[in-house]
Amino acid sequence: MMLFSYHRKCKAQVLLFFTSVFCAVFCDGTSYAQQRGDTLTLATYTYSTNNRLQNIAPLAAFLERQLQRPVRTLSFPDPPSLANAVKSGVVDIAVMNTFGYLLLAASPNEKGLPVATFRIATGQSSNYRTIVLSRNGLEITSKAWLRKNSKTLAVAFVSPGSTTGNLIPRLYFASQGIADAENAFARVVYAGTHAEALSLVRAGKVDIAALASEVYENSPHDSSQPVQKLTTLWTSPDIKLGPVVVKSSLSVSERKAIIKQLVGIERTAPEAFTALRDGWTEAKLADALVPTTDRYYDDVRRMFGNPKTSAILIKKFAR
Repeated sequence: MMLFSYHRKCKAQVLLFFTSVFCAVFCDGTSYAQQRGDTLTLATYTYSTNNRLQNIAPLAAFLERQLQRPVRTLSFPDPPSLANAVKSGVVDIAVMNTFGYLLLAASPNEKGLPVATFRIATGQSSNYRTIVLSRNGLEITSKAWLRKNSKTLAVAFVSPGSTTGNLIPRLYFASQGIADAENAFARVVYAGTHAEALSLVRAGKVDIAALASEVYENSPHDSSQPVQKLTTLWTSPDIKLGPVVVKSSLSVSERKAIIKQLVGIERTAPEAFTALRDGWTEAKLADALVPTTDRYYDDVRRMFGNPKTSAILIKKFAR
């Protein structure tokens, strides 16, 4: 009887031992997967009909291999939607435009950290600039003329989340004494694309259009149509390119692991870098992904020397 009791006690101890081992391996493994968030979400935004998913797919595959965890990709309708997705915690890594990042950074509960951005090759000028054009026959002779006659003018921007086609030209108009375009001009429209904004001003459907300078410089002209002379009112200096943002609620070790893979990717995964760069026309001259911080974008906030104006405009478009 004592021998039977002894064997039963030993059997219970062995069972307890293996149960402990099982929990140590599997239960701790599960909690680790939960702690690390398991699947990472890499996201960007759509421009016109291009969701850019094909441009971030090689980066997702590279991160999946290097970090040894699944990475899914998403594309949001526009830069403000992407900024909101980062704020809500839906996105872990976001490839953003400059205005989208500024919208995110302006949030009181900002939840994304800029960690990398495109570097323009040494000696090269960025093609990330705004041009403001006026239609054929309209002669804007001075800052005072524009301000005085603004109520008779129709203006086309590109889209609410566009850097070159909305934020920067609004800063330009503010420097001309027009802080609120909607109240100052007779009509304000969003063309949807840079090419369409150019088309509107060429056709005389609006008096002024603001768009990316490269679109104007590289735009084809229909030789069967009479040349419509446009006047350049202003061209911006080079604008800082948008960042890759990492969700701030990720652990320090997770953020460091992601940054390690992003910075220098032009060497470690050139095909992923090329695909990423090719998704943004403003980045076509870039030669690397380099570290960045929020302070890098102070140049944009201080454009025209008035960060308060920038803050007001950014807040206006925050959702």
